[in-house]
Amino acid sequence: LPQQKRLESRSFQEDLAPRIRKQEELYRDGVPIPPLVLRGSDWLIFDGYARYFFLKSIGVTKVLAYVGVSE
Repeated sequence: LPQQKRLESRSFQEDLAPRIRKQEELYRDGVPIPPLVLRGSDWLIFDGYARYFFLKSIGVTKVLAYVGVSE
C-alpha cells in the first residue's frame, strides 16, 4: 500500500494503538523517548510511529530524529 493509505488502514491503526499506550505509560514513568528514525529523501518514518503519534497527541511539535542520507 502507498504510505498514506497504510497509515490510515484499520490493521495498522489496530496494531499501533497498544504501542501508543505503551509510549504513554513510559512517558508517565519518566522514561526518555528515543529519537525517531527517518529516511532523509522523503522523511518517511522507518522507526517510531508509536512515538510520533503519542508525542503529536500531547502537542509536541519538535522531536529528535536520526535522518538517513543516501549518496
